[in-house]
Amino acid sequence: MVGRNYKRGRDAEYRVVQILKDEYGCFYVTRSAGSHSLFDVIGFNGREWFLVQVKRSKTEKAYSSELKELCAFYERVSDKSTLNVGLFVFVDRKGHKRIWVGGDYQCQEG
Repeated sequence: MVGRNYKRGRDAEYRVVQILKDEYGCFYVTRSAGSHSLFDVIGFNGREWFLVQVKRSKTEKAYSSELKELCAFYERVSDKSTLNVGLFVFVDRKGHKRIWVGGDYQCQEG
């Protein structure tokens, strides 16, 4: 039997899949189901890649450790021109927040 938290997390991931298709024009989107990898959803629109970590919570949190991991990945990529790395946070009854590394969120040097 699938737990309630798993279902909520899965539903948030499916929402990101739809957002990448509808708002960013991605024709290829895949969800890394049940994984514990850095990215839960990956999309491509013919020009850009979208690598997204998805979190769901009852309350707003800072998610600093997740952003630190995303920054470590982002900093290792030499050509960032076609790469979008993000954290989408879904908070119960408050909607969602999108944080794009290198855009909305600037990684700390060092």
